[in-house]
Amino acid sequence: MNNNVFQHFQGYELLIKTLDEGVRRYKRNGIPSVYGFVGLDVCNIVTRYLGNEVEYMLYGGYDKAFSKFLVIGDEIDPHDYMTCLKAPFNPAYNSITHRDVLGAVYSLGIDERQFGDMWVEEDAIYLYCDINMASYIVNNLTQIRRARVQFQQLDYFPEQQFRFREFQITVSSMRLDRVLSAIIHKSREKCQKMIRGSMISVNYQTIEDCDHLCNNSDVLSVRGTGRFLIGETVAQTRSGNLVIRAKQFI
Repeated sequence: MNNNVFQHFQGYELLIKTLDEGVRRYKRNGIPSVYGFVGLDVCNIVTRYLGNEVEYMLYGGYDKAFSKFLVIGDEIDPHDYMTCLKAPFNPAYNSITHRDVLGAVYSLGIDERQFGDMWVEEDAIYLYCDINMASYIVNNLTQIRRARVQFQQLDYFPEQQFRFREFQITVSSMRLDRVLSAIIHKSREKCQKMIRGSMISVNYQTIEDCDHLCNNSDVLSVRGTGRFLIGETVAQTRSGNLVIRAKQFI
């Protein structure tokens, strides 16, 4: 592997090695290489690195999904690799949030690459997962908070309907601690403690590095506060600060 490649994709060296291995394996025996669900940051790296070298699928069930399933190979049918589960619940007796569902999934010891987008609607929970994990989740994820739930596998891919509160933030850089401080209106010192305390995830992966650089379309999850979507830069002030559009999931 050329060291220049690693320098160009610094921080994603293991991913690059895994992609190279997957490409070689597929070209050698023609069997698709399955990676699993990845966040939007990894999707960008995959797209840039693989280019047109090989066929691959990046799909999360719908176009605006935040987690997408990666398979290296051609003529891939996503139904062979992923599925969506649905669990109805009675909102009159139970209050369930995205955070509750995520915590319940993690409590089962499920790897991050085995599940994708999940969301809660008024009376139902939706969860995308690796098709090989579907039965395990159905049989074991039977309670979220105090609510008894029963997931069922759908034969179609539903699309999450997002609702947001839009606002703008002004930051001097895209460092995670600065972006977080502007979004939740807390001091950088407080935000740095939250980051180092594993309270912040970016694209559903816990980040403990305050210097981590955020990108457009990143999803920031703040424990106890909610989820936020970083949008595009809309202006630059005379002092060089960036004015960025942001959204809070509601």
